[in-house]
Amino acid sequence: MNRTEAQRPFTGWHMAGIMVLFFGVVIGVNVYFTVVAARSWTGEVVADSYASGQDFNEKVHRAQQQAALGWHARLDYQQGVLRFDLRDAANNPIAVSGAAVAVTRPLGDAQDQKLALVPGPDGALIVPLKLGAGVWNVVVTAAQTPHGTFERHEQLIVP
Repeated sequence: MNRTEAQRPFTGWHMAGIMVLFFGVVIGVNVYFTVVAARSWTGEVVADSYASGQDFNEKVHRAQQQAALGWHARLDYQQGVLRFDLRDAANNPIAVSGAAVAVTRPLGDAQDQKLALVPGPDGALIVPLKLGAGVWNVVVTAAQTPHGTFERHEQLIVP
């Protein structure tokens, strides 16, 4: 047997090299995914969760009262216009002021928009808006209605 065919013994240095390489790859991949996650989404759902939770029961009670009045709402998006129609039990438009809409993606905040709604000719609230294809979360709020503030959460799927 010549020297080139002889096997070298496996030493502690070989094992140390394998361990450093293995953990280097694991740590490198974790750092990469952490950086990508931090750049793509802030992770913040609501700015102050404590304050948001304080008025939860009040919001639920107000929504139940408005539903008992026979209020019904319809949200529609077609041809670049978001339309929100809030009507009473007699199908008459409900007068609102300070109406706004927040349109967000379920993940990420790069395309989030907050816009004011304006009354349309038929009593519905409208806003021109360009939405890309996919899923959108929509929150419509009206600061003043005949029975307190109004809030509606819906999800739109734009083809």
